[in-house]
Amino acid sequence: MFDDLPASNNTPKKDKAKRNKIKVYHWNYDDDSVGYVLYRSSKKAWSGPFECSKRELEEQYPPQSSEDSKTEWEHLTINSGLDFVTKDSLPKRDDAKGKAGLIAIKSLLESCGSDSKSMQAMITLFSSVLSGYCARVSSDYYPDYISPKEIRAPIITIDKRDNTFQALEQITQSLAMPTNTNTSENVIFAVNPTVQIEYSPILSGRQADLKITDIANLRLSIKDAPELSVKRVLPQYRDTAVLVDCRCFPAKQISAFIQRNRWISIVLIAAPKGKLRSDPINVDGSVLARFTESWDQDAVHYLVGRFIRYLLKKVGHKRKWAESLKEYFKTINQKVIRYNSQELNPAVKGTKHYHTTLQMLALMLFVYSLADDEAITVDEAVDLLTEWYNVLLPGCCLKGNTDEVDKAEEMSKNEPESLQSQIEKVILNILQADDGRHICYVPKGGYYPTNASDSDATQYWGYVKRYEPKKQDSFLSFQIRQKDFQKLFTDSYHEYECDSLIKAVQSLGLDYISGMTKFRMYANEEEKGRTTNGLMFIIDKMDFLPSEILERLKNMECAH
Repeated sequence: MFDDLPASNNTPKKDKAKRNKIKVYHWNYDDDSVGYVLYRSSKKAWSGPFECSKRELEEQYPPQSSEDSKTEWEHLTINSGLDFVTKDSLPKRDDAKGKAGLIAIKSLLESCGSDSKSMQAMITLFSSVLSGYCARVSSDYYPDYISPKEIRAPIITIDKRDNTFQALEQITQSLAMPTNTNTSENVIFAVNPTVQIEYSPILSGRQADLKITDIANLRLSIKDAPELSVKRVLPQYRDTAVLVDCRCFPAKQISAFIQRNRWISIVLIAAPKGKLRSDPINVDGSVLARFTESWDQDAVHYLVGRFIRYLLKKVGHKRKWAESLKEYFKTINQKVIRYNSQELNPAVKGTKHYHTTLQMLALMLFVYSLADDEAITVDEAVDLLTEWYNVLLPGCCLKGNTDEVDKAEEMSKNEPESLQSQIEKVILNILQADDGRHICYVPKGGYYPTNASDSDATQYWGYVKRYEPKKQDSFLSFQIRQKDFQKLFTDSYHEYECDSLIKAVQSLGLDYISGMTKFRMYANEEEKGRTTNGLMFIIDKMDFLPSEILERLKNMECAH
């Protein structure tokens, strides 16, 4: 009887289903696989991390939006490789350490004997490890065809003998440096997610059931999901080197580590057969078994840090880097051809040619970095490179022949000097002139005198003063009036006009030049109310200065 009556207004409405929102945070490995985590906002729940192929991820969680659900993707960056190396993490130039490093390198290379067989094995190992720093940044310019799976940093295999691990441990600790940068931990994941890399140059251990991820790993730093932060996956390294003791880990995990880490030199001791996926460089373990001598590991480490600094400078100028690499590879290929033309030598071709080219490139760039730091002269650099090349490939270089001076080095010497190099030379000359008598210290609230109080003949060109910005930490600075810098600069480099010079200097964006576009200094001591434009340099970031000058500048503050 009530069927015809309207429904009551008090009838409860059916609850609307919550919209299912999924956020996919993902990152890419160098073997083209993908890692990801999921955040379901409707449940406020995290899951992962997971690993799969890109195709599988796209099929499972395609970006989409509807009334019932929404799926969004956000890419995360793995902060690994030369692109993420900061200058502050690399050693500043120190001439004394440079000399000690050269002595230590010689000790390293002769640590298993000075006979030709031992030296060749050590140069092979040395150059192969260094190749890890330049394999990726040179890969686009390798002139010959090679299978895509072989385009990678070298895999070096060494058979297990008594004493070999101890030798490799010292060598790796000397030559391997981290090239990853971890961002701040204090972030909210949904706003600024971070991928953290735990780097270790040596993967080895004695306990049972050991995994590579127990020593080195990639993990997520998630403030609001700490249970995910401890879940680790295989690390993604780039542009460095690592030693793996294959006796300590499952062969399957070693294979996965090798496949993922395409751009690092991997030294394998007792490598599992059939798991390498690439032709390795073999080093005779019997040579390393003769290891008897130690060396200054810190001194070698310093030279490797300076080598990385040199690479960063070169790679930063992409056009010149591409041009230089073409010349480098042409020069190297000529030497390989000369080696192959000798009847008794086994031919270097195919994958071996690629490996040898990388090794010779690494040796070349390492020696050039020594010359760039003035640890050796250009003539000494040519002699040293010729010596190392002839050890690696006997007879590939003609000693004493002036034609053997590398065309690449000649090109480098004939290139016009960069503005940055000119700036640094001018600053160095200003600070060195008359043992630094043209520089004075200015205390807080002090004025900038134009002349020394005891003699009008001694003029002050620049000043050391602690700068204290309102919202940043204070720093010790070198300050100079723009008009004085312009005059001193154009005295050495006449091609610049004063008006355009300062704009050109500021446009470089050098990290040791303060970002203040308008920095004012007193025009002179007599007119204390009148100011003029100045330039300010951050002393702690001026790593092109010799250590003794940096110490002198810092001591000026301590003396007051």
